[in-house]
Amino acid sequence: MVTGTVVQGVPQGAHAVDVPVVSTPASGTPAGATPAPDGDPGATVRETPVVVAATPSPTPAPTALSAAPTPSASPTAAPVDPVKSPVVADRPSTGGRVETPPLTVDPTQVQTVGLTWPTNVPASELAPQIRTGSHGQWSAWQPFDAGDSAPDSGSADARHQTRAGTDSVWVGGADALQISFKASSKASAADVRLALVGSSPTSTTTASPAAYRTSRSGMVRSDVVAPTIVTRDEWGARPQMCTPDVAPALVGAVVHHTANANTYTTMAEAEQQIRNDQAYHIDSRGWCDIGYNFVVDKWGNIYEGRANSMTQAVVGVHAGGFNTGTLGVAMLGTFSTETPSAAMVYAVGRIIGWRLGAYGIDPNGTYQQYTSGGETSRYANQTVTLPRVMGHRDVDYTECPGDQGYAALGTIRATAAATSSAQRYAAARSLVRALYVDLLGREGEPAGVEGWAGLVVS
Repeated sequence: MVTGTVVQGVPQGAHAVDVPVVSTPASGTPAGATPAPDGDPGATVRETPVVVAATPSPTPAPTALSAAPTPSASPTAAPVDPVKSPVVADRPSTGGRVETPPLTVDPTQVQTVGLTWPTNVPASELAPQIRTGSHGQWSAWQPFDAGDSAPDSGSADARHQTRAGTDSVWVGGADALQISFKASSKASAADVRLALVGSSPTSTTTASPAAYRTSRSGMVRSDVVAPTIVTRDEWGARPQMCTPDVAPALVGAVVHHTANANTYTTMAEAEQQIRNDQAYHIDSRGWCDIGYNFVVDKWGNIYEGRANSMTQAVVGVHAGGFNTGTLGVAMLGTFSTETPSAAMVYAVGRIIGWRLGAYGIDPNGTYQQYTSGGETSRYANQTVTLPRVMGHRDVDYTECPGDQGYAALGTIRATAAATSSAQRYAAARSLVRALYVDLLGREGEPAGVEGWAGLVVS
Protein backbone atom coordinates (compact mmCIF):
# COMPACT_ATOMS: atom_id res chain seq x y z
CA MET A 1 0.00 0.00 0.00
CA VAL A 2 3.04 2.29 -0.06
CA THR A 3 4.09 3.96 -3.27
CA GLY A 4 7.30 5.38 -1.85
CA THR A 5 6.95 9.09 -2.59
CA VAL A 6 9.35 11.12 -0.39
CA VAL A 7 9.22 14.82 0.42
CA GLN A 8 11.75 16.74 -1.66
CA GLY A 9 12.49 20.38 -2.36
CA VAL A 10 11.46 21.57 1.10
CA PRO A 11 11.67 25.38 1.45
CA GLN A 12 13.84 27.08 4.02
CA GLY A 13 12.23 27.11 7.46
CA ALA A 14 10.32 23.87 6.96
CA HIS A 15 11.20 20.40 8.23
CA ALA A 16 11.02 17.47 5.85
CA VAL A 17 8.90 14.57 7.03
CA ASP A 18 9.70 11.32 5.24
CA VAL A 19 6.14 10.04 4.88
CA PRO A 20 5.07 8.04 1.85
CA VAL A 21 1.94 8.65 -0.12
CA VAL A 22 -0.29 5.86 1.08
CA SER A 23 -3.15 4.25 -0.78
CA THR A 24 -5.45 2.31 1.49
CA PRO A 25 -7.90 0.19 -0.48
CA ALA A 26 -11.39 -0.38 0.86
CA SER A 27 -11.28 -4.15 0.70
CA GLY A 28 -8.88 -6.39 -1.11
CA THR A 29 -7.76 -3.84 -3.74
CA PRO A 30 -4.13 -4.24 -4.87
CA ALA A 31 -1.54 -1.86 -3.44
CA GLY A 32 -1.27 1.42 -5.31
CA ALA A 33 -4.74 1.01 -6.75
CA THR A 34 -6.77 3.97 -7.90
CA PRO A 35 -10.01 4.87 -6.13
CA ALA A 36 -13.01 2.69 -6.79
CA PRO A 37 -14.10 2.65 -10.42
CA ASP A 38 -17.62 3.39 -11.57
CA GLY A 39 -20.00 0.68 -10.42
CA ASP A 40 -17.86 -0.23 -7.39
CA PRO A 41 -19.06 1.75 -4.35
CA GLY A 42 -16.04 0.91 -2.16
CA ALA A 43 -14.15 3.88 -0.70
CA THR A 44 -10.41 4.37 -1.10
CA VAL A 45 -8.19 6.57 1.09
CA ARG A 46 -4.98 8.15 -0.18
CA GLU A 47 -2.69 9.99 2.23
CA THR A 48 0.01 12.45 1.26
CA PRO A 49 2.38 14.37 3.55
CA VAL A 50 1.89 18.09 4.13
CA VAL A 51 4.97 20.08 5.08
CA VAL A 52 4.14 23.26 7.00
CA ALA A 53 6.73 26.04 6.81
CA ALA A 54 7.79 27.69 10.07
CA THR A 55 8.10 30.98 8.19
CA PRO A 56 6.58 31.94 4.84
CA SER A 57 8.64 31.88 1.67
CA PRO A 58 9.04 35.30 0.02
CA THR A 59 6.05 35.02 -2.33
CA PRO A 60 3.31 37.64 -2.69
CA ALA A 61 0.42 37.29 -0.27
CA PRO A 62 -3.21 37.24 -1.52
CA THR A 63 -5.02 40.53 -1.14
CA ALA A 64 -7.89 38.98 0.78
CA LEU A 65 -8.36 35.76 2.69
CA SER A 66 -11.38 34.77 0.61
CA ALA A 67 -9.89 35.72 -2.75
CA ALA A 68 -9.01 33.12 -5.34
CA PRO A 69 -5.36 32.08 -5.27
CA THR A 70 -3.29 34.05 -7.75
CA PRO A 71 -0.79 31.84 -9.59
CA SER A 72 2.59 33.46 -10.13
CA ALA A 73 5.93 32.59 -11.66
CA SER A 74 7.01 31.05 -8.38
CA PRO A 75 6.89 27.24 -8.28
CA THR A 76 4.97 27.43 -5.01
CA ALA A 77 2.08 29.13 -6.84
CA ALA A 78 1.70 26.41 -9.45
CA PRO A 79 -1.17 23.95 -8.94
CA VAL A 80 -0.09 20.67 -7.35
CA ASP A 81 -1.62 17.24 -7.71
CA PRO A 82 -1.57 15.95 -4.10
CA VAL A 83 -1.86 12.34 -5.26
CA LYS A 84 1.40 12.55 -7.22
CA SER A 85 3.41 15.16 -5.31
CA PRO A 86 4.10 16.19 -1.71
CA VAL A 87 2.25 19.24 -0.49
CA VAL A 88 4.12 22.20 0.99
CA ALA A 89 2.39 25.04 2.85
CA ASP A 90 4.81 27.94 2.57
CA ARG A 91 2.94 30.69 0.71
CA PRO A 92 2.38 33.70 2.99
CA SER A 93 -1.17 34.48 4.02
CA THR A 94 -2.76 36.91 6.43
CA GLY A 95 -2.45 36.69 10.21
CA GLY A 96 0.91 34.93 10.34
CA ARG A 97 -0.32 31.98 8.36
CA VAL A 98 1.04 29.91 5.49
CA GLU A 99 -0.95 28.19 2.77
CA THR A 100 -0.51 25.52 0.17
CA PRO A 101 -0.68 26.18 -3.55
CA PRO A 102 -3.95 25.18 -5.23
CA LEU A 103 -4.31 21.40 -4.95
CA THR A 104 -6.01 19.82 -7.93
CA VAL A 105 -8.43 16.94 -7.32
CA ASP A 106 -10.54 14.79 -9.60
CA PRO A 107 -14.15 15.01 -8.34
CA THR A 108 -14.81 11.47 -9.53
CA GLN A 109 -12.00 10.16 -7.31
CA VAL A 110 -12.02 12.54 -4.33
CA GLN A 111 -15.15 13.73 -2.51
CA THR A 112 -14.02 13.78 1.13
CA VAL A 113 -10.85 15.13 2.74
CA GLY A 114 -9.33 15.22 6.19
CA LEU A 115 -6.09 16.16 7.93
CA THR A 116 -4.34 13.99 10.51
CA TRP A 117 -1.34 14.48 12.77
CA PRO A 118 0.31 12.69 15.70
CA THR A 119 -1.77 12.48 18.86
CA ASN A 120 0.84 14.43 20.83
CA VAL A 121 0.57 17.53 18.61
CA PRO A 122 -1.97 20.11 19.89
CA ALA A 123 -4.43 21.12 17.19
CA SER A 124 -3.96 24.75 18.25
CA GLU A 125 -0.40 24.62 16.87
CA LEU A 126 -1.79 23.88 13.42
CA ALA A 127 -5.09 25.83 13.33
CA PRO A 128 -5.86 24.61 9.79
CA GLN A 129 -8.32 26.24 7.41
CA ILE A 130 -9.65 25.04 4.07
CA ARG A 131 -11.35 26.41 1.00
CA THR A 132 -12.51 24.69 -2.17
CA GLY A 133 -12.55 25.68 -5.82
CA SER A 134 -14.75 24.67 -8.71
CA HIS A 135 -14.21 25.85 -12.29
CA GLY A 136 -12.05 28.73 -11.07
CA GLN A 137 -14.49 29.95 -8.40
CA TRP A 138 -13.29 29.71 -4.79
CA SER A 139 -15.19 29.51 -1.53
CA ALA A 140 -14.28 31.58 1.51
CA TRP A 141 -11.83 30.11 3.99
CA GLN A 142 -13.48 27.87 6.59
CA PRO A 143 -12.08 26.43 9.83
CA PHE A 144 -10.70 22.92 9.34
CA ASP A 145 -11.01 22.17 13.03
CA ALA A 146 -9.85 19.16 14.99
CA GLY A 147 -12.54 16.50 15.27
CA ASP A 148 -14.98 16.94 18.11
CA SER A 149 -15.22 13.21 18.86
CA ALA A 150 -12.69 10.96 20.55
CA PRO A 151 -12.62 7.37 21.85
CA ASP A 152 -13.30 6.68 25.51
CA SER A 153 -10.16 5.96 27.49
CA GLY A 154 -9.29 2.26 27.53
CA SER A 155 -11.73 1.37 24.75
CA ALA A 156 -10.85 -0.76 21.73
CA ASP A 157 -10.94 2.36 19.57
CA ALA A 158 -8.56 4.18 21.91
CA ARG A 159 -6.13 1.26 21.75
CA HIS A 160 -6.25 1.20 17.96
CA GLN A 161 -6.38 4.96 17.26
CA THR A 162 -3.26 5.90 15.38
CA ARG A 163 -3.62 9.64 14.75
CA ALA A 164 -5.44 12.77 15.79
CA GLY A 165 -7.15 14.79 13.10
CA THR A 166 -9.98 16.85 11.76
CA ASP A 167 -13.47 15.64 11.07
CA SER A 168 -13.90 14.44 7.51
CA VAL A 169 -15.09 17.21 5.18
CA TRP A 170 -17.25 16.60 2.11
CA VAL A 171 -15.89 18.48 -0.91
CA GLY A 172 -17.88 16.64 -3.56
CA GLY A 173 -17.93 18.56 -6.85
CA ALA A 174 -14.79 20.56 -6.11
CA ASP A 175 -11.88 20.31 -8.55
CA ALA A 176 -9.38 22.09 -6.31
CA LEU A 177 -8.75 22.86 -2.67
CA GLN A 178 -6.32 24.89 -0.62
CA ILE A 179 -5.26 24.57 3.01
CA SER A 180 -3.65 27.11 5.32
CA PHE A 181 -1.93 26.70 8.69
CA LYS A 182 -0.54 28.75 11.53
CA ALA A 183 3.14 29.32 10.78
CA SER A 184 5.15 27.97 13.73
CA SER A 185 8.10 25.74 14.47
CA LYS A 186 5.87 23.14 16.12
CA ALA A 187 3.59 23.03 13.09
CA SER A 188 6.55 22.65 10.76
CA ALA A 189 7.89 19.72 12.76
CA ALA A 190 4.54 17.90 12.81
CA ASP A 191 3.85 14.85 10.71
CA VAL A 192 0.75 16.24 8.98
CA ARG A 193 -1.03 14.19 6.33
CA LEU A 194 -3.82 15.01 3.93
CA ALA A 195 -6.35 12.21 3.46
CA LEU A 196 -8.13 12.10 0.11
CA VAL A 197 -11.15 9.82 0.16
CA GLY A 198 -13.14 8.76 -2.86
CA SER A 199 -15.82 6.30 -3.88
CA SER A 200 -18.45 5.77 -6.52
CA PRO A 201 -21.93 7.22 -5.87
CA THR A 202 -23.44 3.85 -6.76
CA SER A 203 -26.31 2.93 -4.44
CA THR A 204 -26.52 -0.67 -3.28
CA THR A 205 -30.02 -0.40 -1.80
CA THR A 206 -33.43 -0.27 -3.43
CA ALA A 207 -35.01 1.74 -0.60
CA SER A 208 -36.91 4.88 -1.60
CA PRO A 209 -35.95 8.34 -0.33
CA ALA A 210 -39.65 8.80 0.47
CA ALA A 211 -39.79 5.72 2.67
CA TYR A 212 -40.13 7.78 5.85
CA ARG A 213 -42.60 10.40 4.64
CA THR A 214 -45.51 8.86 6.46
CA SER A 215 -47.17 9.34 9.85
CA ARG A 216 -45.56 12.61 10.90
CA SER A 217 -47.76 12.95 13.99
CA GLY A 218 -44.99 11.61 16.20
CA MET A 219 -47.32 8.86 17.50
CA VAL A 220 -46.30 5.26 16.88
CA ARG A 221 -48.70 2.34 16.95
CA SER A 222 -47.76 -0.24 19.55
CA ASP A 223 -47.71 -2.99 16.96
CA VAL A 224 -45.28 -1.10 14.69
CA VAL A 225 -42.13 -0.58 16.72
CA ALA A 226 -39.01 -1.31 14.70
CA PRO A 227 -38.19 1.32 12.06
CA THR A 228 -36.94 0.39 8.62
CA ILE A 229 -33.15 0.55 8.56
CA VAL A 230 -30.72 0.54 5.64
CA THR A 231 -28.24 -2.13 6.68
CA ARG A 232 -24.48 -2.01 6.36
CA ASP A 233 -24.58 -4.47 3.49
CA GLU A 234 -27.10 -2.28 1.70
CA TRP A 235 -25.06 0.93 1.89
CA GLY A 236 -21.77 -0.83 1.16
CA ALA A 237 -20.02 -0.77 4.54
CA ARG A 238 -16.55 -2.18 4.97
CA PRO A 239 -15.72 -4.79 7.60
CA GLN A 240 -14.62 -3.44 10.96
CA MET A 241 -10.87 -3.08 11.53
CA CYS A 242 -11.23 -4.23 15.15
CA THR A 243 -14.08 -5.25 17.43
CA PRO A 244 -15.59 -2.32 19.39
CA ASP A 245 -16.55 -2.67 23.02
CA VAL A 246 -20.14 -3.40 24.00
CA ALA A 247 -21.67 -1.74 27.07
CA PRO A 248 -23.98 -3.68 29.42
CA ALA A 249 -26.91 -1.48 28.35
CA LEU A 250 -27.86 1.79 26.71
CA VAL A 251 -28.53 4.63 29.13
CA GLY A 252 -28.96 7.56 26.75
CA ALA A 253 -28.55 8.91 23.22
CA VAL A 254 -26.44 11.72 21.72
CA VAL A 255 -27.67 13.62 18.65
CA HIS A 256 -25.09 14.89 16.14
CA HIS A 257 -24.79 16.44 12.72
CA THR A 258 -22.01 15.37 10.39
CA ALA A 259 -21.29 19.04 9.55
CA ASN A 260 -21.04 18.25 5.85
CA ALA A 261 -22.91 19.77 2.93
CA ASN A 262 -26.69 19.50 2.72
CA THR A 263 -26.53 19.44 -1.06
CA TYR A 264 -26.84 15.69 -1.62
CA THR A 265 -29.84 14.97 -3.84
CA THR A 266 -30.03 11.18 -3.95
CA MET A 267 -29.66 8.24 -1.61
CA ALA A 268 -26.63 7.21 -3.65
CA GLU A 269 -24.90 10.47 -2.70
CA ALA A 270 -25.93 10.08 0.94
CA GLU A 271 -24.51 6.57 1.05
CA GLN A 272 -21.33 7.80 -0.64
CA GLN A 273 -20.79 10.32 2.17
CA ILE A 274 -21.28 7.59 4.77
CA ARG A 275 -18.88 5.20 3.03
CA ASN A 276 -16.24 7.93 2.77
CA ASP A 277 -16.64 8.88 6.43
CA GLN A 278 -16.25 5.24 7.46
CA ALA A 279 -13.09 4.89 5.37
CA TYR A 280 -11.59 8.04 6.92
CA HIS A 281 -12.45 6.89 10.45
CA ILE A 282 -10.86 3.47 9.88
CA ASP A 283 -7.86 4.22 7.68
CA SER A 284 -6.82 7.71 8.72
CA ARG A 285 -7.85 7.83 12.38
CA GLY A 286 -7.38 4.14 13.18
CA TRP A 287 -10.82 3.57 14.72
CA CYS A 288 -12.52 0.20 14.58
CA ASP A 289 -15.39 1.43 12.40
CA ILE A 290 -17.45 4.49 11.57
CA GLY A 291 -17.88 6.47 14.78
CA TYR A 292 -21.70 6.70 14.77
CA ASN A 293 -24.18 3.97 15.65
CA PHE A 294 -26.74 5.31 13.16
CA VAL A 295 -26.91 8.01 10.48
CA VAL A 296 -30.12 9.64 9.21
CA ASP A 297 -30.47 11.47 5.88
CA LYS A 298 -32.72 14.41 4.92
CA TRP A 299 -35.50 12.10 3.73
CA GLY A 300 -35.58 10.22 7.02
CA ASN A 301 -33.79 7.09 5.85
CA ILE A 302 -31.94 5.46 8.75
CA TYR A 303 -28.56 3.84 8.07
CA GLU A 304 -26.97 1.28 10.37
CA GLY A 305 -23.60 2.63 11.48
CA ARG A 306 -21.37 0.52 13.69
CA ALA A 307 -21.95 -3.19 13.21
CA ASN A 308 -24.45 -4.79 15.62
CA SER A 309 -25.84 -1.43 16.78
CA MET A 310 -29.35 -2.70 16.05
CA THR A 311 -29.12 -5.38 18.74
CA GLN A 312 -26.30 -4.42 21.13
CA ALA A 313 -25.11 -1.39 23.10
CA VAL A 314 -22.07 -1.01 20.84
CA VAL A 315 -19.65 1.67 22.02
CA GLY A 316 -18.99 4.23 19.30
CA VAL A 317 -16.69 7.21 18.84
CA HIS A 318 -19.02 10.19 18.84
CA ALA A 319 -18.91 11.92 22.25
CA GLY A 320 -15.56 11.79 24.04
CA GLY A 321 -15.94 10.62 27.64
CA PHE A 322 -19.58 9.65 27.07
CA ASN A 323 -19.42 7.05 24.30
CA THR A 324 -19.99 4.09 26.59
CA GLY A 325 -23.67 3.36 27.09
CA THR A 326 -24.91 6.06 24.71
CA LEU A 327 -26.32 5.75 21.21
CA GLY A 328 -24.69 8.09 18.68
CA VAL A 329 -27.15 9.21 15.99
CA ALA A 330 -25.90 11.65 13.33
CA MET A 331 -28.01 13.80 11.01
CA LEU A 332 -26.31 13.82 7.61
CA GLY A 333 -25.58 17.48 6.87
CA THR A 334 -25.01 20.78 8.67
CA PHE A 335 -27.76 22.28 10.81
CA SER A 336 -26.27 25.45 12.23
CA THR A 337 -28.62 27.74 10.30
CA GLU A 338 -30.63 25.27 8.21
CA THR A 339 -33.50 23.46 9.91
CA PRO A 340 -33.47 19.66 9.63
CA SER A 341 -36.47 18.29 7.73
CA ALA A 342 -39.48 16.91 9.58
CA ALA A 343 -38.71 13.51 8.08
CA MET A 344 -35.16 13.60 9.43
CA VAL A 345 -36.22 14.72 12.92
CA TYR A 346 -38.94 12.09 13.07
CA ALA A 347 -36.56 9.31 12.01
CA VAL A 348 -33.93 10.37 14.56
CA GLY A 349 -36.59 10.17 17.28
CA ARG A 350 -37.77 6.79 16.01
CA ILE A 351 -34.38 5.10 16.05
CA ILE A 352 -33.51 6.55 19.46
CA GLY A 353 -36.85 5.52 20.94
CA TRP A 354 -36.62 2.03 19.48
CA ARG A 355 -33.14 1.38 20.85
CA LEU A 356 -33.69 3.00 24.27
CA GLY A 357 -37.03 1.24 24.56
CA ALA A 358 -35.26 -2.10 24.31
CA TYR A 359 -33.61 -1.24 27.65
CA GLY A 360 -36.73 0.19 29.29
CA ILE A 361 -35.44 3.77 29.10
CA ASP A 362 -37.80 6.78 29.09
CA PRO A 363 -36.29 9.29 26.61
CA ASN A 364 -37.87 12.18 28.54
CA GLY A 365 -35.94 11.38 31.70
CA THR A 366 -32.51 12.21 33.08
CA TYR A 367 -29.72 10.06 34.46
CA GLN A 368 -26.35 10.34 36.14
CA GLN A 369 -23.14 9.18 34.51
CA TYR A 370 -19.57 9.20 35.77
CA THR A 371 -16.94 10.15 33.23
CA SER A 372 -13.18 10.14 33.42
CA GLY A 373 -13.16 12.67 30.60
CA GLY A 374 -11.77 12.59 27.08
CA GLU A 375 -9.96 14.72 24.52
CA THR A 376 -13.06 16.78 23.79
CA SER A 377 -15.13 16.31 26.96
CA ARG A 378 -16.55 19.20 29.01
CA TYR A 379 -16.27 17.07 32.13
CA ALA A 380 -13.60 14.89 33.73
CA ASN A 381 -13.52 12.65 36.80
CA GLN A 382 -16.99 13.55 37.95
CA THR A 383 -20.61 12.43 37.92
CA VAL A 384 -22.83 14.45 35.62
CA THR A 385 -26.63 14.64 35.43
CA LEU A 386 -27.73 14.51 31.81
CA PRO A 387 -30.93 14.24 29.78
CA ARG A 388 -31.47 10.78 28.33
CA VAL A 389 -31.56 12.36 24.85
CA MET A 390 -28.96 15.11 24.50
CA GLY A 391 -27.07 17.11 21.92
CA HIS A 392 -23.37 16.53 21.44
CA ARG A 393 -22.64 20.03 22.77
CA ASP A 394 -24.12 19.02 26.13
CA VAL A 395 -21.09 16.85 26.87
CA ASP A 396 -18.27 17.99 24.57
CA TYR A 397 -16.72 21.27 23.48
CA THR A 398 -18.46 21.57 20.13
CA GLU A 399 -21.30 23.37 18.34
CA CYS A 400 -22.70 20.00 17.21
CA PRO A 401 -25.51 19.31 16.26
CA GLY A 402 -25.78 22.98 15.18
CA ASP A 403 -28.22 25.53 16.56
CA GLN A 404 -31.13 24.31 14.45
CA GLY A 405 -30.32 20.68 15.13
CA TYR A 406 -30.20 21.39 18.85
CA ALA A 407 -33.53 23.22 18.65
CA ALA A 408 -35.10 20.02 17.29
CA LEU A 409 -34.26 18.01 20.42
CA GLY A 410 -37.70 18.59 21.97
CA THR A 411 -39.45 17.01 18.99
CA ILE A 412 -36.88 14.23 18.87
CA ARG A 413 -37.49 13.40 22.53
CA ALA A 414 -41.27 13.39 22.05
CA THR A 415 -41.05 11.00 19.12
CA ALA A 416 -38.51 8.84 20.93
CA ALA A 417 -40.75 8.70 24.00
CA ALA A 418 -43.72 7.55 21.93
CA THR A 419 -41.61 4.89 20.25
CA SER A 420 -39.95 3.79 23.48
CA SER A 421 -43.32 3.53 25.21
CA ALA A 422 -44.63 1.37 22.38
CA GLN A 423 -41.52 -0.81 22.62
CA ARG A 424 -41.88 -1.19 26.38
CA TYR A 425 -45.62 -1.92 26.14
CA ALA A 426 -45.00 -4.55 23.46
CA ALA A 427 -42.44 -6.28 25.68
CA ALA A 428 -44.76 -6.03 28.69
CA ARG A 429 -47.68 -7.54 26.75
CA SER A 430 -45.52 -10.48 25.71
CA LEU A 431 -44.49 -11.03 29.32
CA VAL A 432 -48.07 -10.82 30.63
CA ARG A 433 -49.39 -13.21 27.97
CA ALA A 434 -46.65 -15.72 28.87
CA LEU A 435 -47.50 -15.42 32.59
CA TYR A 436 -51.20 -16.06 31.88
CA VAL A 437 -50.27 -19.30 30.13
CA ASP A 438 -47.63 -20.40 32.65
CA LEU A 439 -49.52 -19.52 35.84
CA LEU A 440 -53.17 -19.79 34.86
CA GLY A 441 -53.00 -22.22 32.00
CA ARG A 442 -55.03 -20.04 29.67
CA GLU A 443 -54.77 -17.11 27.28
CA GLY A 444 -55.24 -13.69 28.83
CA GLU A 445 -58.26 -11.59 27.91
CA PRO A 446 -57.35 -8.31 26.13
CA ALA A 447 -58.46 -6.05 28.98
CA GLY A 448 -56.46 -8.02 31.49
CA VAL A 449 -53.35 -8.09 29.33
CA GLU A 450 -53.52 -4.32 28.78
CA GLY A 451 -54.07 -3.61 32.46
CA TRP A 452 -51.23 -5.76 33.71
CA ALA A 453 -48.93 -4.54 30.92
CA GLY A 454 -49.60 -0.96 31.99
CA LEU A 455 -48.62 -1.82 35.56
CA VAL A 456 -45.41 -3.50 34.38
CA VAL A 457 -44.38 -0.45 32.31
CA SER A 458 -45.23 2.01 35.06
